[in-house]
Amino acid sequence: MGHDRAQDSVIELKLPPDFDEDEVYIGMKGCYFRAKLVESSSGSEYPIMFYDPIRLAQDVESEVGGGFFFDVAVCVIPEVSEAEMRKAVSKMTAWHIRGLRAIDMDHSGD
Repeated sequence: MGHDRAQDSVIELKLPPDFDEDEVYIGMKGCYFRAKLVESSSGSEYPIMFYDPIRLAQDVESEVGGGFFFDVAVCVIPEVSEAEMRKAVSKMTAWHIRGLRAIDMDHSGD
């Protein structure tokens, strides 16, 4: 059986250059944060939304009142902090999470 290059790929968390965890925590009440994942083998970037369970439940309840809730690449973690985000991304690599191409937001599908 041949070697699967995708298994060698690492998923990394890409934070904005001006990322300040204290500012994010205070400004967003530590409940959610949009970031990007980078796949090492291709360099492709993909959006991800980190939520804590309480904020996700609040957003779902609020949005469902408007008909539905939808968000691409949601990851629920105990608390939204850099350490928890990195831990989750590390597990994604360890579990060989695939399918990131399906959430490539740079293409509109036109």
